Amino acid sequence: RRDDHHHHARRAEEAYSVCALFASPLAWQDAAGELHAIQPLDFDSEREAIAAAFDAARRNRHGVRVRFDVATTERLRTYVTLAKCDIIHYAGHGHPQALTFEDGRGGLQPVTPNGISTLVNAGDARHKASRVPRLAFVAACHSKRAA
Repeated sequence: RRDDHHHHARRAEEAYSVCALFASPLAWQDAAGELHAIQPLDFDSEREAIAAAFDAARRNRHGVRVRFDVATTERLRTYVTLAKCDIIHYAGHGHPQALTFEDGRGGLQPVTPNGISTLVNAGDARHKASRVPRLAFVAACHSKRAA
């Protein structure tokens, strides 16, 4: 019984990691190479709500680490394969065939559900089970396929 109590106490102290990725590319490029502006998204209230929710968890002695970053494919892959994110929160524009990520230069990079799967499953298969996010929250139009 004492081991059960020790195990439970240790789990309560574990830090859970939340990685919130926000994509608001400035422009997209058509087949002719023309750039087109994209309506920017305002993530301030979403960021504040996430921070407030996990601040409450910290006050209740649950170890939670929240990271906010720009949603690029490189950052998604890094957070999933190296940073051990328990929860991935994505917010950005959606399309019926893809989610929009940023290309690192302010441009739009569409990523299909298969592309997201490839990114999330990248890396060493031996460590995969220990780093797969427990929850993915996708806030975008047409997000059902990607989630």
